[in-house]
This record gives sequence, C-alpha cells and structure tokens, in this order.
Amino acid sequence: MFGQTNYSRFIPSSGFIDVQQFANVEQLANRLIEVKSNSTLYEEYFHWKNDFQWGGFLHFMSPFCDLCLRLHLDQKVNIIENIHRWWFHQTCQPQVKDHFVIEK
Repeated sequence: MFGQTNYSRFIPSSGFIDVQQFANVEQLANRLIEVKSNSTLYEEYFHWKNDFQWGGFLHFMSPFCDLCLRLHLDQKVNIIENIHRWWFHQTCQPQVKDHFVIEK
C-alpha cells in the first residue's frame, strides 16, 4: 500500500507528492508525468530546502536522526573506533586527540 509514511513530519507538503491525494493510480501517474515534463513545476518541489528549518526534534527524536544531524553539522573530524561501545554504553563524548577518537 502506498503512502504509509507521513512525510509532512519531515518536510513541508510542497516538497513531495502525496499519493493519498489521488483517487487512483492513473491520476497519480498523470501528475508524475506532468511534473516530469515541466522543469518549473519540478523545481518547485525543492524550494522548501532554501529556508526550511525543521523543529520536529521535540516530537520525533531518534538516535539515527541525531547521528545524521551530527554527521552533517559537526565541523571537526570524529572517528569512533568502537561504535558498539559508543552506541550502547553511552560514551558519546569520547576523548579527542589529533583528530582521532580514543576510546577508553
């Protein structure tokens, strides 16, 4: 079944095509063809990326989202030698020396 994820939790509704908005697959296919054939219409789906700030961390917090955010925002080099120990034993603040993470 299509449309099981609520993408509006992550991005504005102007940034994706919600399959639930179509009565049947034919209507959805026609919309996809229309977007594919019109570069201006296609590019409108990406306008939200210019200034969108998602505040959903209060409602949706997962370790994977936090990890992804840190990977994209952290400026320093961070190497974790033992991901299992870091992940499961809450050693999220490892000692850093010469751009290498030293696990205890």
